[in-house]
Amino acid sequence: MTLLAPFFLLGLGAVVVPILVHLVHRQKKESIPFPSLMFLEQIPFKDARRQQLRHKFLFALRCLALLLLALAFARPLLKGSAEAAALEAGGREVVILLDRSHSMRYGDRWDRGVAQARARFDDLGPNDRASLILFDERAEAVSQPTGDVVELNAALAAARPTAGGTRFGPALQLAGRILAESDMPEREAVLITDFQRAGWDGVSDIRLPAGTVVTPVNLGADGASNISVAFVALDQEVSAGNERVGVSARVVNGGPDAVRGLAVTLSLNGQRVQRRSVDIDPYSSAAVTFSPVLIPQGISRGTVTAGTDDLPQDNEYHFVLTPRSTLSALIVESSNPRENQSLFLSRALSIGDNPAFRVDVRPLSALRLSDLTDRSIVVFNDAPFPGGRAGQAIREFVMAGGGLLIALGERTGPGTWPQQAADLLPGRVGERVDPARGPIALTTLEYGSPIFELFSAPRSGDFSAAKFLRYARLTVSDPAAVLARYSDGAVALAEKAVGTGKVLVWTSTLDTYWNDLALQPVFLPFIHRVARYLSGYQETRSAFVVGDVLELTEQSPDPAVRALVAAGGDLVVEAPSGGRRLLREEDGGQVVELTEQGFFEIRQADGADVPPALVAANLDPVESDLATLDADQFLGAVAPLDMARGVTEGSQALTSEDMERRQQLWWYVLMAALVILLGETVLSNRLSRAVR
Repeated sequence: MTLLAPFFLLGLGAVVVPILVHLVHRQKKESIPFPSLMFLEQIPFKDARRQQLRHKFLFALRCLALLLLALAFARPLLKGSAEAAALEAGGREVVILLDRSHSMRYGDRWDRGVAQARARFDDLGPNDRASLILFDERAEAVSQPTGDVVELNAALAAARPTAGGTRFGPALQLAGRILAESDMPEREAVLITDFQRAGWDGVSDIRLPAGTVVTPVNLGADGASNISVAFVALDQEVSAGNERVGVSARVVNGGPDAVRGLAVTLSLNGQRVQRRSVDIDPYSSAAVTFSPVLIPQGISRGTVTAGTDDLPQDNEYHFVLTPRSTLSALIVESSNPRENQSLFLSRALSIGDNPAFRVDVRPLSALRLSDLTDRSIVVFNDAPFPGGRAGQAIREFVMAGGGLLIALGERTGPGTWPQQAADLLPGRVGERVDPARGPIALTTLEYGSPIFELFSAPRSGDFSAAKFLRYARLTVSDPAAVLARYSDGAVALAEKAVGTGKVLVWTSTLDTYWNDLALQPVFLPFIHRVARYLSGYQETRSAFVVGDVLELTEQSPDPAVRALVAAGGDLVVEAPSGGRRLLREEDGGQVVELTEQGFFEIRQADGADVPPALVAANLDPVESDLATLDADQFLGAVAPLDMARGVTEGSQALTSEDMERRQQLWWYVLMAALVILLGETVLSNRLSRAVR
């Protein structure tokens, strides 16, 4: 037996008290009345038994009670076989939290973590229960609380590390619920992880239930070396009729040692295209730029690789390379346009590269129905709206999802809009207005609109510098929306949704005839934003992050996905690991969760002649940062007060404090002392009455 607080044994000195009580005993003298003492001889009174113990059993009870009190405060602890019996008698609720995030792939961390979890299961007593929680960004209880070690080890054997990031919060919340619902007298949470710093925000208010013993198993190490490719940027351009792409990569050295001559390669469709060497200082990054290369026909798989180390997966960055998207714009002028009336507008659209625009200009008199085929947007630049079949074709174009921009001017007064055009407009067009006090400016913009969102930040573009000498009055009606106003409060830009398409009305010209906006720096990005918004263009992403969700709809930014959805039928999604999933058309609204690193391929299930879509998924760059948390500080934030304790990797022995807390022998010793004191009180009262 061991004592956790042996200094309390000094209290055994209190045994002197009953000894003194029993040895220093005063014999009560009994007085007898007598008529005269003159004939009696005075003899001193002596008690021959005053130094002998009386009531030895009572004396023993008092001494034993004091001894037991001192022993209880000294907190006794049984070792050896008594310890095992005590542990088996009480039942434990043990929750094993095993980190399966991508950083656990580093070296042999995962194997060591699995071995630690298996050792904990094998150490369970016959009355103990355990459950296994696997966590990355999410937490999953892969086994319910059970004492079946075979079942627990089977769940552990099926576990695999994932490509997800580290998040401690969900795992601790799930463990807290399991422990809170347990009826076991003892509860323990074993956290097996590399304690990656990126997995804890430091502000989450999460604490495990009171009485829970938290045992950390730290598999991480400070100063771990790791090279990763954090990001790849693509710069596509057309040169001499050929489309080329420039690739730039950001390579990170997350370790304490400098890296010299690191090989960085660019591969397209499995073939190495270029190689670069780079030097990176400790805990630094470097940009690696490859020379522009010709873009192959169709969709290509691209990969940038930087060296190799104990975490090889983040040494690669995958991306999908597609030919640049080109949108078609038709500009319609009046039959007798001004000189260079559409010059600024057509030039602004022509130099766009993300996306690129193919621009055609037609006078109203030469407009044909075939001119509307495969157009992304149509612009009526100070041109009256056509009647007849052409006007009906424009209306059908907008209803089907097309974008229409109408710029008012000298030739678009109130009488130039037939009834079929009036339904498209966001309001009624009035007479032209010449501000009486001179030029006015654009002062009110709806920054919540995708058109002006780009200009919401400071120093991102000044529309107020443009001077407007004239505009056409527009009286907006519901449900149209006003996106911009002049300084006098008049409408400058209004929007109306028609069918699945959009109509914008700009109440001034798009050249220098009524204003000088075309001469301002904001004109080019403004026209590009208008064109992108009207066409519904969404930039195709070259790569995603593991954990992202891809929606397979006709509004997808990926043109290949849109084509597959439009073709109809069931789809097959093939993951980088080779696993396949069937998406049935009747289910509708299908999504694909990108759970692996690499290329996902989406194609028609029936083998129809529709090109497949390709999606690249990469690891979250945060997961490549292997810096560790202070385990003690972390446990102090999540464990019950006075219950967290530090344990190094591989340490499975319980501390003396934990074993004493489980046995609680002091409670039984204290109760025995109280029972003895109660018996001593009863016995002493009876003996006192017998003496009388």
